[in-house]
Amino acid sequence: MLEIISILVIIIGIVLAATILGAAVGIPMIVQGIVLFAIGSVYRNMKAIRKEIKKG
Repeated sequence: MLEIISILVIIIGIVLAATILGAAVGIPMIVQGIVLFAIGSVYRNMKAIRKEIKKG
């Protein structure tokens, strides 16, 4: 779920960064989207690892 939200945030950030005034908001949104994507990816991997530990 976090990865989907992060992709939306990145897209909105790119659209906002297209203008000079929007760049002040768009660039931080792109960075936050990348961070959210990384957190979502780590969470998904941890879930898979926990499942494997319980199974094993």
